Amino acid sequence: MAQLEISNRNKKNKHRSTIVDLTPMVDLGFLLITFFIFTTTMSEPTAMKLNMPDDNNVIDSTMVPNSLVLTILPDADDKAVVFEGDLKDGPVFNKADLNNPASLRNFIIQKQQKILSERKQVKDMVVIIKPGVKSTYKNLIDVLDEMQITGVKKYAVVKRSPGDEQAITKALL
Repeated sequence: MAQLEISNRNKKNKHRSTIVDLTPMVDLGFLLITFFIFTTTMSEPTAMKLNMPDDNNVIDSTMVPNSLVLTILPDADDKAVVFEGDLKDGPVFNKADLNNPASLRNFIIQKQQKILSERKQVKDMVVIIKPGVKSTYKNLIDVLDEMQITGVKKYAVVKRSPGDEQAITKALL
C-alpha cells in the first residue's frame, strides 16, 4: 500500500519520498459509521401511549356509574390514597405504598374482581388518577405502569379538587 518514489536527479543522493495510501482508512471509517448507525437503530426507546383530552371544556353527556370508578391520589413520600366511587358518597379510603407495586395492584385487581362479580365487564372500569403538587413524576409513572400491567383500558389523569386534598389529609392521618 505504501509506495516509494525514486527521483533520477542525482544518482549519488537518491531522494526517497513515501506516499501512504489512506483508502483502507476511509473504508474502515465508513464501516464504523455504518456499525454505529445500525446499533442505535436497533435500540429505539419505547414509550407508552397516553391520550390527553383537549383543553376545551367540552362536557360529555355519558356518565360512568360510580360502581365502575376507582380513584387514585398519588401524594408525597410515595404514598397514594385509593377509593371507589365519588367523594360525595363517603367512600372508604385506602392507603397504598407506591414503592411496593403489589400494594396498588391489589386494589386494582380487587376492583376488577368486584366488577366481574356484579356481572359487568372489566373493560368498562374507569380509573381516575389525580396527582398532587407534592407528588413526583416517578409516582405518576408508577401508577401508569400499574394501569398497563393490570390491563386497565380507561384511565384519566386529571387535576385535584379542594375536596380531594381534604380527603387525603383525612386518609393519611
